[in-house]
Amino acid sequence: MRLDGVLSFSGANVVEGVIKAIALSEDPYAPAKCSTQLSAGSRGYKVAVAVMQQMQLQDGLDAAQQAEVFAKALHDAWGVGDASCNNGVLLLLSKGDRQVYMSVGSGATALLTPDRIAGIIEAIKPDLRAGKFDQGIQRAVVETGLVLAGQEGEPESGGSNWWELSFVGMFFAAFGYLWYRASSQSRRRRGDFRRCQDLLARLKREQAEAIKTQRYPSASCPVCFADFDTPAEDGSPVEPSAPPLPAEDQASGSGNSAEQEEGIKGNHKHLHKAGSQKEPLLSKGDADSDAQQAQRAVTPLTLPCHHVICETCLTRWLEESDNCPICRASMGTSDPRPNTRRFSAPHQQRDVYIARDNRRPPAYDPCFYQSELQYRLHNLHMQYPDFVTPHIINIWTNQVVHGGGVITPETTVEFQMNDPTTQQHYASSGASGSAGFGGGSSFGGGGGGGSW
Repeated sequence: MRLDGVLSFSGANVVEGVIKAIALSEDPYAPAKCSTQLSAGSRGYKVAVAVMQQMQLQDGLDAAQQAEVFAKALHDAWGVGDASCNNGVLLLLSKGDRQVYMSVGSGATALLTPDRIAGIIEAIKPDLRAGKFDQGIQRAVVETGLVLAGQEGEPESGGSNWWELSFVGMFFAAFGYLWYRASSQSRRRRGDFRRCQDLLARLKREQAEAIKTQRYPSASCPVCFADFDTPAEDGSPVEPSAPPLPAEDQASGSGNSAEQEEGIKGNHKHLHKAGSQKEPLLSKGDADSDAQQAQRAVTPLTLPCHHVICETCLTRWLEESDNCPICRASMGTSDPRPNTRRFSAPHQQRDVYIARDNRRPPAYDPCFYQSELQYRLHNLHMQYPDFVTPHIINIWTNQVVHGGGVITPETTVEFQMNDPTTQQHYASSGASGSAGFGGGSSFGGGGGGGSW
């Protein structure tokens, strides 16, 4: 791999590790179509990367044309791919020219079509524009491998000679501290990623359950993600923040709005008062142990808009606000309409979030559900910004809003590449050496490029 100061050493090792995994057809990558003609130890596709500060333009060629010519020339000069399969791919990036081009051997063009190449390049443009070349190239190589696999898409010192040993002792102490700190940070990052994975897995299970049963299970707090100690089931809210209407008013969908508003205000004042005194809604006198306090901390409270939040989070929220943290529906005014400007889906701006009987909607409402999902994803980003990026949230939101499905963190390339364990695996593999090539060329192949 040619670096030219564009990639960091550690970033280049990760890229090299992914390239080796593709060449060895390690999971999730697949053998090349002509793998029976290849040696047993290298039956995957061959990928090479060349990055540079800037190209020297030949007479009559613009930057895009020069990138294509240079990429194919390097493809041939390095012999990327196997001679019998011509299954090589070379990715060229010129930082100063803001150009990227992918040269594809004839044995890989059936999978790496111009449209798919364009999709890969489009996906890495945000990273390239932000100057994150490590992440951009890593993503491009991983995406390329997945497309080729048929898939779319983180001492003691002392003694009497202290003066003689002080310098050595200080050196080893500093080295030990730095090693311990780096090791601790690495362990912490791995632990954080596992916790993030667990929260996403639970969120995905709740999504699947909601779609299957057409009812959204309020099993955990959308703010702190703690499991509720008692379920807030549809039609049976725990500790509602406003009293339900009489049965006759519920059936007719009408009622005395002034009385209802006063009831909401009364409950809201009670909650706000508790919050302003920085006390839990339940009496402190009942707190006998940390375990009991933890249990009370996840008692679910149902808001007038039907969103369910744990007692502790709601108490803190009401110290500064008087509306729902998710949909922004007011809990103390006559205007129940939520502020949905923070949500991107246009069909979410509906008044169904507010129901006068203060119960969860009996039927599954995609709009209601999507607003809470986006809120949870935003909170995950705030807690784990290195793992759940805004770009990842956009991917998952589109899967739900436009695809009608569930989030797929296990197949989201960017999220998986943020896994510290994955990064360490590929970096270790890449540091041990590069994958060899077997005489491939760009002849009869294809390719595509773009700028950012």
